[in-house]
Amino acid sequence: MTPDDFPNRVLLYGFEGGAVYTAERDSRFYVIQDESAMAGILDEEDRAGLEFVKIQEFATLAERDA
Repeated sequence: MTPDDFPNRVLLYGFEGGAVYTAERDSRFYVIQDESAMAGILDEEDRAGLEFVKIQEFATLAERDA
């Protein structure tokens, strides 16, 4: 999954190099941490092995909010 899979995502907060979003899809709840803007300033060697987008899935809104 990518952030684009969540067109109705809501910006929780932004920071230099990325943002954190919340989203809902198919009765599941998500937190999306997108630091892909950082990828643009690193060369290919430095990007190797790094994960710039992390998507966490939760069964309930209460779990996500915790």
